Amino acid sequence: MKRKKILFFINDLGVSGGGWDLVKYCTRLDGNRFEAIVAVRGFSQTLPAEVLQESGVKIINLEFYDESLDDISQALKARVSQPSFLSEIQAEPERIFTFFNAKINNHCHKINSTIQQFEPDYIHVFDMISLIYVGITINCYHPEIKFIASRISENSFKQLDYKEFDWLLQNFIHPRIDRYYSNSAFITDQLLAESISPERIHQIYNGIDTEVFKRREAIAVESREEVIITIVANYVLSKGYLDLFQAIALVVKATTIPLKLLCAGRDSWGNSQDMNEVILQLGIAENVFLLGEVHAVPELLNFSQIFVLPSHSEALGNAIIEAMSCELPVVATAVGGIPEVVVMGVTGLLVPPKDPQQLAEAILWLFDNPLRARQMGLAGRIRAVQKFSLDRAAREFQNLYEL
Repeated sequence: MKRKKILFFINDLGVSGGGWDLVKYCTRLDGNRFEAIVAVRGFSQTLPAEVLQESGVKIINLEFYDESLDDISQALKARVSQPSFLSEIQAEPERIFTFFNAKINNHCHKINSTIQQFEPDYIHVFDMISLIYVGITINCYHPEIKFIASRISENSFKQLDYKEFDWLLQNFIHPRIDRYYSNSAFITDQLLAESISPERIHQIYNGIDTEVFKRREAIAVESREEVIITIVANYVLSKGYLDLFQAIALVVKATTIPLKLLCAGRDSWGNSQDMNEVILQLGIAENVFLLGEVHAVPELLNFSQIFVLPSHSEALGNAIIEAMSCELPVVATAVGGIPEVVVMGVTGLLVPPKDPQQLAEAILWLFDNPLRARQMGLAGRIRAVQKFSLDRAAREFQNLYEL
């Protein structure tokens, strides 16, 4: 039986978010039925890339190092308000390239050449920017290929106020997508609001390896020597780091229990210096430690007693699921898909975003109620195994290619 060929497109293979999701599911496809190729817009040798290569997955570097969203935005801005523009590109899709500059057209040419080289049965796009380039390309040249798109984070074009991209998605790309993969009810609702029909949306909760993320030693309920609080999130302000630092300053003042906050995350945006300045200003330098990128996350979680993630927005929250699987009580914000993961009062505590006072009170409540905190951790492990296992997610993910 001939194997079905799947060509994945993704921005990068970083250690967070979509990169690891692609690796987890791609390497678990049935090798007798599917062949996976991964095209990366800007390739670098990362841990996810190494895992793919060791699994025999071919990686293509598209070398989009000079891309600019503004170029596409400017090219469309003067035209999307013209009623004839949509009818023109619907009747003759390739006309859209006449409105773009050479750089944009070169990127689409690279994508088209890659598609022609590998002749895939399916194309699966894993990020919003790739969706624009790939969507334009296959709309023009490859109507025969099944097209799948992942939406595993909020629509960044709406957040950045790129109205032209929204127009392009709604009118030119969305109608061409055969299936959308959503990772939470929160994201599913966003897709429905963008006029994606329900039958085209397949909601699959993220899965984690619950045998890798598991507790090695039970947490000592009555231990008051020191409490280790951990956050695993890239060093970006939307993860709520500044709120958390203010909350930790309040906790330090309110308790005599020694504590440390360990912050593990990639600093691709150069925010660690500003974060350190805030830590010094708040007088919590002896309590807060910026660890940078950490690969041994299961070991870090096993070293911890509480997990916290005060994000301002979050599609679901892989890091929360991993912490729950390691039997940690969670304090998180009630935003996006997080309430689909954390059951308030059962597996953790939910607080409003951008509210350091309530965040501090939730952490202090866990300090004051160690037995309930332990029960929350145990309940979190059960929920992670039952609802967010990797085996379950991988099976559902493979079903996307049963069109």
